[in-house]
Amino acid sequence: MRTGLIYVRQSKTEPGPASLDDQEAVCGRIPEVAACDRVEVYGDEDISGGTEQREHYHRFMRRIQEAMPGSDVAVVAAYDVSRISREAEVLLRFHRLLARKRWIAVKCPRAGSPGRGHPDGELDPRAEAELVEHVGDVGRDRSLRYE
Repeated sequence: MRTGLIYVRQSKTEPGPASLDDQEAVCGRIPEVAACDRVEVYGDEDISGGTEQREHYHRFMRRIQEAMPGSDVAVVAAYDVSRISREAEVLLRFHRLLARKRWIAVKCPRAGSPGRGHPDGELDPRAEAELVEHVGDVGRDRSLRYE
């Protein structure tokens, strides 16, 4: 059985073009997710991407951590990278985890740059450089692109 994991997050509870339901619907239409036998959705509402204190994000990450080769987890998806986090260190942990889970596809249909236009400002340049370097390293070994 193939399982897709979707993570959705919204800072505000107001419905809009990136509501939790909209994010889930967009991710659910990704062909690799739609082809799964089961889809698990993890969502945090009214929580900033600038914090790691998100209950369902931790459940999502734990589910990925527990996945073993040949297990049911085939794909993880988020509406865009900023739904995972707006903090470079958190994104690095996400990338590093998935770099060890080479059989899991990563899909972000609205790929964007985390931190850009965020009220708290842009990513710390050193952390952003490390993220870019790490993503480049992963890309040589395995395609960890946000498509």
